[in-house]
Amino acid sequence: KSILDSTIFGKEEKKAQLYLNHFIEAHFPEEIKAKREKFTKEIMWDRIMESEFPNQTIKDIENEFITYKKFINKENLPKIESRYYLLYKLHLLSTFNFEMFFSKFQSNYIPPTQPNYSPVNGDEILNDLKDLYFLIASIPQKVDLTSSLSILYMIKKEDYKSLAKSTQHSINDLFKMINDELSSNIFLTMCRFIAENSKLHINVEQKYLSILDKYRKEIDHRFAKNKKYVLEKYSEKSLMQDVHSLFKGKNLLTFEGFTDDLNKTLQDNNFESISGIQAIRITKTFIIEIYEPSIKEIINTLILESFFDEKEDQKDFSNAFFTANELKDFILGFEESLSGSSKNSFTFLTNLLRSYNLSNSTSQNRIMGLIELLNQKIKYANEKSAETLFKLATHIYKVIQDYKSEKPSYIVNIKNIKGKLNKEFISQLANSYNDIAKYIKIIKNFIIVDLDSKKSYI
Repeated sequence: KSILDSTIFGKEEKKAQLYLNHFIEAHFPEEIKAKREKFTKEIMWDRIMESEFPNQTIKDIENEFITYKKFINKENLPKIESRYYLLYKLHLLSTFNFEMFFSKFQSNYIPPTQPNYSPVNGDEILNDLKDLYFLIASIPQKVDLTSSLSILYMIKKEDYKSLAKSTQHSINDLFKMINDELSSNIFLTMCRFIAENSKLHINVEQKYLSILDKYRKEIDHRFAKNKKYVLEKYSEKSLMQDVHSLFKGKNLLTFEGFTDDLNKTLQDNNFESISGIQAIRITKTFIIEIYEPSIKEIINTLILESFFDEKEDQKDFSNAFFTANELKDFILGFEESLSGSSKNSFTFLTNLLRSYNLSNSTSQNRIMGLIELLNQKIKYANEKSAETLFKLATHIYKVIQDYKSEKPSYIVNIKNIKGKLNKEFISQLANSYNDIAKYIKIIKNFIIVDLDSKKSYI
């Protein structure tokens, strides 16, 4: 009982699943065990990093996993299910509530003393007898579980072989007692007599869920989780290289109100994270560190010194520029609103989580609703900022293309702005466009930017 209770039939579901996985995998041939190790997060990540073609390597890993999973079936592993369910039946027998059973004959019965067998109404004991009959009759008379027990003891004890043999001796003694004194025929006869039905039949063969099917689902889930982790890490690595390039190695600005402690509390309580924080930090950093001190002045000079061929083009460009100039106040005001004390803030979310942990007086749905609202607000702020900058970038692109033509038609004096410093100015303008383009490329990893295909120059 102790070995089964503390391993594959334990009350802790995750721990029991680990022992069940070990029990199943111990039956694998060595070449299959070797393949299993290829699908850990660490090995998958190393293979991708060492590959010249990461996307192809990911596909190769997926195909290898499919081949590995196909091997795990009853035809290739015929003994696993029968051994497992034999252990399961023994576990049922070992955990049968004999104390309650004997207490029906003696109300104050305390094990392991011999009960006083007072007469009991047959109807009161019939179901218990049927259960005992099922447990005894469903187990083969000769059972050798030494190898199965060795697998379970192997994790816990060094002398697992001798422990397995000792446990097998105990099982043999149990079945000798059953055969000598508690045969299934005796229980069936008693049940038929009590039920007054000489043809009473108790089915001992039941259909069980396939543990191999369960194992395949479990490794499917594990592989999908590992694959997601690796892909996100790979994407994040590529993304961080782009971020590092855009901001010349500078750290991203913080977003007031959102802290590491808040993020950890959300994770510890299995709540969804605040999904747009990284994106809003990138947006804030771009506006404060690049647009305001650099791009803004260049575009302002361009608009002030340009002669547009069409007044409507000048109006559109100016409107896009003025809208972009409002982003600093917008993003800082948005940050202030989320870091304040309103009911739609990080502060209020922190208080809800504290209340949830201390007294459980706050419902999960309330916290989840606030998280969803905060995510929507952050998503909107990112989308508004990105789309505003994108519209400005389309106008800058037109200017650069116009500059390349022999006779400019968009801004007629584009080749004369800043006089002798014209080429340097155009270079600065091109760099401004490239910086916005890099920002848009990065932010598209987090949100969908409304890039109309007819207008897209990025």
